[in-house]
Amino acid sequence: MKVLLINPIFSGLEFDSDAASIPIGIAYVGSYLEKKGVSVKIVDCLTNQNFMEEIQRELPSCTWVGMSVMTTQVPHALFLCKYVRELDKKIPIVWGGPHPTLFPAQTIVDGRVDIVVRGEGEETALELTHSIHLGEKKLDEVRGISYKSPDGRVMHTARRKHLDMDSLPFLNYDQLDQKVLKKLTVFPSHTSRGCSHRCAFCINPITGCGWRGMSPKRVLDELEYVTKRFPSRLVRFWDENFFNSPNRSKEIMQGILDRGINVKWETTIRADYFTKVVSDDYLSLIKKSGCYKFSMGAESGSPRILRMLKKDVTVEQLLLSAKRSGEYGIVPEYSFMIGMPNEEKADMLKTLDLIYKLYEANPNAELIGPQPFRPYPGSPLDNECEAAGWKSPDSLQAWANLIQYEWNFLAPSNFPWVKDPDFVEALWPYLNFALTPQERLMEGGIKVNSLLKRIFIFASKARWKMHFFDFPLEYKIAKKYLESRTKKMKTCPFDSNGQVIG
Repeated sequence: MKVLLINPIFSGLEFDSDAASIPIGIAYVGSYLEKKGVSVKIVDCLTNQNFMEEIQRELPSCTWVGMSVMTTQVPHALFLCKYVRELDKKIPIVWGGPHPTLFPAQTIVDGRVDIVVRGEGEETALELTHSIHLGEKKLDEVRGISYKSPDGRVMHTARRKHLDMDSLPFLNYDQLDQKVLKKLTVFPSHTSRGCSHRCAFCINPITGCGWRGMSPKRVLDELEYVTKRFPSRLVRFWDENFFNSPNRSKEIMQGILDRGINVKWETTIRADYFTKVVSDDYLSLIKKSGCYKFSMGAESGSPRILRMLKKDVTVEQLLLSAKRSGEYGIVPEYSFMIGMPNEEKADMLKTLDLIYKLYEANPNAELIGPQPFRPYPGSPLDNECEAAGWKSPDSLQAWANLIQYEWNFLAPSNFPWVKDPDFVEALWPYLNFALTPQERLMEGGIKVNSLLKRIFIFASKARWKMHFFDFPLEYKIAKKYLESRTKKMKTCPFDSNGQVIG
């Protein structure tokens, strides 16, 4: 039994020989399958320039082909489906990941995808392999999938229960590109999945993905393994909420000290925990165990919007988190979003004001965004999007046509409630180029002429200093340039009708 797992390219991106990231989602699925006796080959199209040749070489020995697909990966994933089908007309093509989980029927109706894995993929992928290769189960007995019956009906099997996190094996790094691993400075790890909070914009309330975590011993055992195999590397606990169970997190941190694990790590935390959970003793333990960065979802500087989002975090708590992090030498990183239904320009300006205050409270703070809001179908906030006139694409091809030249989900101009789409769209790149160290900007990110980057950095820093982000002329020029370059890429070509071609 063998499975081929593919990570498609995101729209607006291309092969990057300097990329230093790993597709952790399919890496966990691959590691789980191999533990259960299934051979796995992982192809990451973002870092493997010869992905088409490798797919062609591996395909004849495989039971099925799987792809993990986010929305901005849909165009390239469809291109890969066509390529795989040209090589083998009968091999099952399986999609998992956020997009097909949110749109299972739409994905199956398209006809280029045979099976959708909804939600977590590890146990479902194993049962699917046994069903396809050994005939142990019929498809209708495999929980957590969607497929088309022989008479053309879309079938959804029963939802699969969440797996026991301790049943996950250590990530098998031998499955991954060793050249990429050598460049990787921050190793991702999941110690938990899901979140117990109620944010109205999040995918978790839709999928019912409540929080559950590995036992402290399981976390510490893998951490020891990673730090011995890859010494002097940073580790990111890529949890949605690492401190969801404060006592468990405390055991992990104390275990790092007791076992003498030499590691520097970063993770996620909620700002309200600084008034509810994180005492001086707790913060001291966090720092002593090697934490150097907190990532927090701030979302907005407007109390009204925070209430609408059901964030259950206040502006005062966000400012406190910056101050308290700084006192212990931990970098706070904040993510924001703008362009939500019912959000006025005054609310957006309050977000900008909070960002300035966070940097005053802690000059070492870091920023992600404000990213343009993206609606998830079925979320509480999505109802307001529909009421404001938004209608999501009704097919995979429509998604591909809409998203193919985007590099940030969808431009705000697609959403009827956004009154100033240029301002909403330009704010993130301006702040990113104003606040990120120049050497990091020059080395990474979108690859363009260095002089053009320097010009945009200068303009962004000037706007940050003047507190002025209206009339984003230089951003619109840069966007036009990037769009023209994206359309010339050959990783995912389209014909004149917007159909994916081989």
